[in-house]
Amino acid sequence: MNILRMRKIGADQWTEVENPMSLQWSLSDLDSEDGNGRNQMGETFKDRITQKRQLSCTWAAMEGEKMKTLLSCLNDNFFELEYPDALTGKREASVFYVSSKQTPMYRFDPKSDQWLWTGLSATLVER
Repeated sequence: MNILRMRKIGADQWTEVENPMSLQWSLSDLDSEDGNGRNQMGETFKDRITQKRQLSCTWAAMEGEKMKTLLSCLNDNFFELEYPDALTGKREASVFYVSSKQTPMYRFDPKSDQWLWTGLSATLVER
């Protein structure tokens, strides 16, 4: 089983994507605009609206066709993602977007007639 599976919004079938070399899970609080600070007694208050997951993924070096497949999965504004969730301890599915993606080029391989990439870094953020 692959670590991550993605699919277009509304699609029936999941796409198994290349396993990331590393995956860092994080959880961020989203607070209301005036929802945190200190009151007159000096006590902290916080008005959390919701929490959102963020996955920072790094993939190892790969050939151009594999890179193309992975980047095409990450290219839509929003997509469904199935992933291991540290908070629930099981696989979850939710809608995500990519805040950034970066891949350094290594070289062109004339034998395979493809570009070789040294890896890919992407930050996936829950909608």
